[in-house]
Amino acid sequence: MADAGFTPFDPNTFGHPLPVMSLHDRWLMRWGGDDVVVSVADTGAGIGAQDIQRVFNPLFTTKSGGMGLGLSICRSIVEGHHGRLGVVPNIPKGAVFQIALPAHVAGFGEDMDR
Repeated sequence: MADAGFTPFDPNTFGHPLPVMSLHDRWLMRWGGDDVVVSVADTGAGIGAQDIQRVFNPLFTTKSGGMGLGLSICRSIVEGHHGRLGVVPNIPKGAVFQIALPAHVAGFGEDMDR
C-alpha cells in the first residue's frame, strides 16, 4: 500500500488503545479537503474475491463461531456519521479497511495545522 499523503496514526491517540490493534496491523490517517480517512491494513489471510462485496452484509461470516454482525454494525455506525467504510485487498496478503468521515464530524476544522 502506498504511503503518499498519509500520516502514521497512533491508536492510543484517543486516550486508550483500540482493541483490534495488533503488532501486525498498520494504521494510517490523513486529512485534507472535506474528509478524514483512517486506513487499517493487516497481513492476515485476507478476504476472498468472492466475499469482498458481502463482508458488510448482516449475518455474513467466514468464521465457524462468527455471528456476522461486526462489520455490518461498524458500517452502520460510520454511515450514521455521514461517512463511508470500505475494504480492498492488501497485496500480497491481508486487507485494508478505510473509514472516511467528513472533517467536521471527525473534529477536524479549517484551523487545523496540517
